[in-house]
Amino acid sequence: MFDYIGRREDILLLVCGSVGNIRKIPSHGGELVTQVVMGEELRGLTREGDWYLVQLPDGYTGWVRSWSVMRVNRGDIERWKRGVNGMVVENTAVVYSEADVGKTRVGELVAGSFVRFGSKKNGFYKVTFPDGRRGFIDISDIGGIPAGRVNLERLIGRAGRFIGVPYLWGGTTSRGFDCSGLIKRVFQMEGVALPRDSGLQFEVSGETGLAKVADAAPGSLFFFRKADKICHVALSTGAGRFIHSRGEVNVGSLIETDEYYNKELAESFCCVREIISG
Repeated sequence: MFDYIGRREDILLLVCGSVGNIRKIPSHGGELVTQVVMGEELRGLTREGDWYLVQLPDGYTGWVRSWSVMRVNRGDIERWKRGVNGMVVENTAVVYSEADVGKTRVGELVAGSFVRFGSKKNGFYKVTFPDGRRGFIDISDIGGIPAGRVNLERLIGRAGRFIGVPYLWGGTTSRGFDCSGLIKRVFQMEGVALPRDSGLQFEVSGETGLAKVADAAPGSLFFFRKADKICHVALSTGAGRFIHSRGEVNVGSLIETDEYYNKELAESFCCVREIISG
């Protein structure tokens, strides 16, 4: 995050593109700091040419290209939220102009995007985008809105479906993840909002008091440290194994006899902490 000195405005924005890249400076060459997905709300602070300086709900700030967002008022946002009734659960979901995979593509949605869907036709739902575009999406690509207690088996399953997705610094979507972006997304898909960075995820998680990583419950988090700083985070799947994004989303282990053992990470292991207790 960073401070911006200059004239500030109060602009409400909705993400209308599949993925909005949030950069450190208003340039496509700027560092990618995080990402947003279709239907998310942003607070615009100012505009510079084709770029908005925005603040995300988690406090992150950065620049997004204007083509990824649409300017709205509070009433528009509330109407959108009231109409949202589903979430994309596939890594990528194609939206077609008709209920037929042979028809024109209207767009793509990524996992974790909230949608408004309506009637069924030939195995498709009719969906509406925030900017009014309409199309049809395969019924199997849509799941329910997360509510209530987190389902740990489903949480691990969501992470497992991302295996093979490439590492992307600043990435929080199924097109590319960094380590904390993966953790943030899988918990978001279960209705739990986490901070963006691994260090902050460490701070909001609780101690487990475990003496052995093999005893870590599925859904808890493994943290790794270098030079007294949290540098990596992974999702425990039980028995010392974990899913993380490093090179790509993959399986690792802290147990030396395990085929997935990662010696480098074992040497920088810090602790086990939990987001969900009990």
